[in-house]
Amino acid sequence: MEKLCGSVALSFILVWLATWVLFLAGANGAAGCFAVTGVCAAMGAVTWKDTRTLFRAIRVRQAAVGFGFLLLWTLVVLSMVRHYSGAGWAGDWLEQFSRTLFFLHHSPKDSEMFGGYRITSRPPGLNVSDRRRRAR
Repeated sequence: MEKLCGSVALSFILVWLATWVLFLAGANGAAGCFAVTGVCAAMGAVTWKDTRTLFRAIRVRQAAVGFGFLLLWTLVVLSMVRHYSGAGWAGDWLEQFSRTLFFLHHSPKDSEMFGGYRITSRPPGLNVSDRRRRAR
């Protein structure tokens, strides 16, 4: 189980680092993403025997089946939503979308987001700290 969890975590970290390097290099095309996908597929093919050995363990198979069930359940629940309107949260969505476009297009650091916010007006952990304060 530890190897499975560690390998999943390491793969997330390596993919994040690869896409971060692509971002810093200014590679806006899909070629870089296809290259990362190709490298991941090649690494998976090289380690096929180790992966097969890992999945011989009953706990690893149980964890994979459990994850598959949760994935399927989530997709079924998401398929029941008829329309993702966001109700009154459209402004928050537009702000996050403009932040995504900021990083995608390498905009200047003083660019304004939707609603007049700057990129530094909301650090990543702000939502977590606000929720903790409200819960008290």
